[in-house]
Amino acid sequence: MIRSRLLPICLLLLAGGCNSLVPRSLPDEAPPLADMEISLADAEEPMDEEARLALDYGVFTGIDLGSPPRRRRGEEPEPGLPVTGVVENSPADAAGIAADDILIAVVRADGTEEEIFYPSQWNELEIETKPGTEIHVIYDRAGLEGETRIAPVPRVHPRRRRKVERYREADHIGVILRTATEAEARSAGMGPGAGAVLIGMSERSPWRQAGLLFGDLIVRLNGATVSHPQVILDAVREGDDTMEVTYFRRGETRVVTTARSERERELHRISIPVLFSYERDRGDTEWAVLLGLLGYESTPAAYQWQLLWLIHFGGGDADLLEEVDAP
Repeated sequence: MIRSRLLPICLLLLAGGCNSLVPRSLPDEAPPLADMEISLADAEEPMDEEARLALDYGVFTGIDLGSPPRRRRGEEPEPGLPVTGVVENSPADAAGIAADDILIAVVRADGTEEEIFYPSQWNELEIETKPGTEIHVIYDRAGLEGETRIAPVPRVHPRRRRKVERYREADHIGVILRTATEAEARSAGMGPGAGAVLIGMSERSPWRQAGLLFGDLIVRLNGATVSHPQVILDAVREGDDTMEVTYFRRGETRVVTTARSERERELHRISIPVLFSYERDRGDTEWAVLLGLLGYESTPAAYQWQLLWLIHFGGGDADLLEEVDAP
């Protein structure tokens, strides 16, 4: 008789235990920050074409470089940018550079090599180089390294305008950045494409607390030149607890020291087979006791109770505002 009573209980416990052993799929990435704010004015393509066309054009090599690859956490940056195109009969074409080559480095006059990670480095070189001065480059072609010298000529047209790209950092400083336009970068003394414009911040972002504002152009981080927003992402992920941010605002360079934060951790799920279960996901909450004998579920807009698997009632937001007295 006792065995016959224990059998259903054992089956229920076994069923609950088996259910808890079923593998659950866990997210691969952290959720977006709920308190992220973005400046729409700074996120749009800037209207500064007139200012760009008034800049010194620099020299022309005929090389068109691709964007740097977006790296995941822990990936080390590697030098080299793909040559996406070479203008026919240009100085680069005459020097033997071809599409699909990888531009690895340039050799300075003193013999030192400067590795190329970002297009802004090459663009700055084209601004600084005087016509008639050769540029000594190292490149990779199908796994074989080669060297050549490019003799640039004066530009007669400005370089092609590139659309801005956006980058998000949501684990340590809670910001959204975009690439700077040529006019923005060169106003701060940087090469075209360098720098990172701050267009979004979390309410808890350490950068917001340090006084940084939407539209600030980040030019250096911990003393290193921000040749591209990816420089900030790499430095923040592997950086110290504090960082020195140099930024450009309304014609003035400023420096501020900020902290480095971490994501908060929160409990999402509790399960005691048969007796109790609890789950919470970004404002949605669900719990039940005794195999669902009593259950509750809620979202930011509604709630629902369940009793004895048969009785349900709930409520939530109505489609009207409450009436209030005028102040």
